[in-house]
Order: sequence, then C-alpha cells, then structure tokens
Amino acid sequence: NYEFLLDKLKFLARYYYDVKIIIVGTTSKELEKRLSKREKFELVQHSVNEAMRQQREYLKIADELREAGLNVAIYNNSGMSKKDLCKLIMVEQELE
Repeated sequence: NYEFLLDKLKFLARYYYDVKIIIVGTTSKELEKRLSKREKFELVQHSVNEAMRQQREYLKIADELREAGLNVAIYNNSGMSKKDLCKLIMVEQELE
C-alpha cells in the first residue's frame, strides 16, 4: 500500500536514515532504440508509449514524495552506460 510505504519512508528519514529515492528515466527515442533491437516495430511503438506513460507516473510520485519531505533525485540515462550512470549518481550523492 502506497500510504503505508510513504509513512514508513518518512519515519525512517526522520529518525534513523538519510533516505534518498533515485528515479532513473529516459527519452522516447532512447527507448525506441533499445526496444527495436529485440521486438517488432508495432510492439516497439506500444512498448515505448507504455514506458513513457509509466515514467510520467513515476515523476508524479516523485513530486508527492518531495512534498512529503523526502529526498528524491531524478536522472536521465539516455545515451549513458549503466556504469557511467552509477558513477554519476555516486558522485552527485557524495556532493550532497
């Protein structure tokens, strides 16, 4: 349940831990590129549209979490390797 999880995160952030929520997003072009390697075109278009819809929902949730006082960072990993993304996140989180 979302409310239960939100309450637990707020409790942990307030009393015990430095809670950081990281959301990784991408662009529709990057999704098309990734998915076209393994699926038929019709499925790629549907998958891209569905993934972008889902990503918009994650961004709405990120706003709600921020309003609740939680630390949320959003990264766009378009054109970035997993290794480079991890390095970027580690460096930026150390700077905070």
